[in-house]
Amino acid sequence: MMMIEDPILVVLQFLALYVMGNQEPGIMDYVHLRGVEIIHQIQHTFRHHVDLMQILTRVGDPRYAFLIYFPLAYCLHQATGTRVLWIACLSEWLNGVLKWILHGQRPYWWVNEVKLHDNVLNIPSLEQYSLTCETGPGSPSGHAMVTSAVLYSIGTSFMQHGIQQAKAVERVLVWVSFTVVLVAVNVSRLFIATHFPHQVVAGSLTGILLAEVVKHEYTSGLTFKHYAIWCIVLVIGVCVTYFGISILSLDPLWSLTLAKKWCANPEWVHPDTTPFFTFTRDVSSLLEWIPEAVTEAVFVGRQPLTWSQSSRTHVREHSPPQSFPNEPRGQGVLQKSPKYPVVAACTGSCVGPEYTSHGNYRK
Repeated sequence: MMMIEDPILVVLQFLALYVMGNQEPGIMDYVHLRGVEIIHQIQHTFRHHVDLMQILTRVGDPRYAFLIYFPLAYCLHQATGTRVLWIACLSEWLNGVLKWILHGQRPYWWVNEVKLHDNVLNIPSLEQYSLTCETGPGSPSGHAMVTSAVLYSIGTSFMQHGIQQAKAVERVLVWVSFTVVLVAVNVSRLFIATHFPHQVVAGSLTGILLAEVVKHEYTSGLTFKHYAIWCIVLVIGVCVTYFGISILSLDPLWSLTLAKKWCANPEWVHPDTTPFFTFTRDVSSLLEWIPEAVTEAVFVGRQPLTWSQSSRTHVREHSPPQSFPNEPRGQGVLQKSPKYPVVAACTGSCVGPEYTSHGNYRK
């Protein structure tokens, strides 16, 4: 495998290629070629750490946002968990739409397509691994976008609710941990030749921006109507994008064809990485969460709980709520549903004509 050392030589090679093919070279051609050089260097540097690189790329798998990060965040803080679910769905959905629109290449097939032209010399060869052959378009990186959005939301929520009195050192430690994990995931994506450098950078920045936009206030009080409307909007957005691409005589599945063509091992092709699979996961996740969201709105109310209150919320059927002896009186919140009058939720010590001096329910 040879390295490209002179940028001028790179430009001259591409000029020769496109002049012979009656085409004009574009800026993205140079960006891709320089990106391949960076990927080749990363593969050479970490060639003895293949297993570690594949573990890191699994850490950033968007599926883990639904299987690990969301359940864990919800157990610690319900409002944060709900926000993580929404951010995971919206970031992955937006990523799939952008991939269809931007039509981004992936390194492992791009280098082979370029090598079909005899005029191009000294193109580095890239190694492929079992996780390399993803079948969706490459830009922006879904791993980088979803991981940055989810971890950013968890980090900001933790600093807001978990360590309100934290020192500057502790806050810096949170952001350093976030940066280290995100950089490690992005480097692993480059190592397995699944993304170009500009694609992981674009995905990371877009994910952080989306997480900054979607706040707790926007997700904690959503009702059945909101979930249903958003699911319909996501489905319509996918249909409009798909048919718009088809009208322009473009193939929405063009990347799947190239992945099958250039993957070193047919068993490494992952059809579940196409945008269709991600869209299905996003909409189904929101639909499955509707019953829990409605229950939370009815029994607990729409005010987000703190990290400590989440574990102390009591919901009882056909029995009065109990008070917490260590909490100040008058801080309790009693939520009753007109539809379910025998069900009440009490957080803290409840006082009023229905309760005794000890906070117990007065029959």
